[in-house]
Amino acid sequence: MLSVQGAQNSDPGASLLQNASLMSMVPSLSGKNVCDFFSSLSQIGQLSGWSHSQMLIIAKLKMEGNARKVYEASLQNDKELTYEKFKEAMTSHFKETPPFATEFAKFSSAVQFEFENVKDFSIRVQGLSQKCLESDSENEKVSESFKEKLLLSKFISGLKAHIRAQVLIADPSSFAEAVDFALRVERSFEVASPNVNVISQNDSNAVEGVKEGFTKTLDLVLKQLEHLNTRIDELDQHKDRPENSYTNQPLSQRRDRKPLKCFYCGRLGHIASECQRKRRDYQQGGQQNKFKSYNQRTFDGQIQKN
Repeated sequence: MLSVQGAQNSDPGASLLQNASLMSMVPSLSGKNVCDFFSSLSQIGQLSGWSHSQMLIIAKLKMEGNARKVYEASLQNDKELTYEKFKEAMTSHFKETPPFATEFAKFSSAVQFEFENVKDFSIRVQGLSQKCLESDSENEKVSESFKEKLLLSKFISGLKAHIRAQVLIADPSSFAEAVDFALRVERSFEVASPNVNVISQNDSNAVEGVKEGFTKTLDLVLKQLEHLNTRIDELDQHKDRPENSYTNQPLSQRRDRKPLKCFYCGRLGHIASECQRKRRDYQQGGQQNKFKSYNQRTFDGQIQKN
């Protein structure tokens, strides 16, 4: 592992590292964070007064993972390695540049969200514009006038409808002018629109009256539902009671069939399994009542024969 002091001793021209405690603020260089790493290192180095040779040593100390593998494979044996060359090699290897079509699609489809104010929307559109229109190549750079017109057009077209109409009438000539006018339109709508959260005393009393009437109506409906449920339960219980199978039959079938005769009590209109007298006898006396009932039926039969 390299050390700052050892690296400085090997380089007689290197000066003593100032503000060495700020090294803890520099993140580790893992590869994917290459842009954030060099941005942080550049700002902290400028604040601390570090030279490029010192920043190169710090970058080597902060390497880990894939970044260290790339350094050991292609840059470690380079005797003329400088900070700029190291930064360019790492950036070109790890920086992922999204396709232009993807970035331009995000820019062209940007619209103001429902709860997004004009200022935030202008910043978002401006950031998307820089991502898709900025280029490091001199041959691919877009003219500033064209970028300004494209940004102005996209900003106006992405505004909310009620703000966009006012801005189109004003016909601003620059992006800054369009943002300023859109902000004024937004403020005017905020002033003109009533605050729906503020309720006057009369409105409050009216709301309380409606609320009280609704509560009474709801209580009445609940009582009626409770009564209806009770009635339904009673009907269900009545439906479950056993009834005379003969009386449940259709009238046409009852006319065609012969009258039923009970073999227990001898009466017409029901069968022995539905005989009330049989049930009563079994409940009161068991076999004794049954024997009496048999004698009674025998006696009744003899009388009928005579």
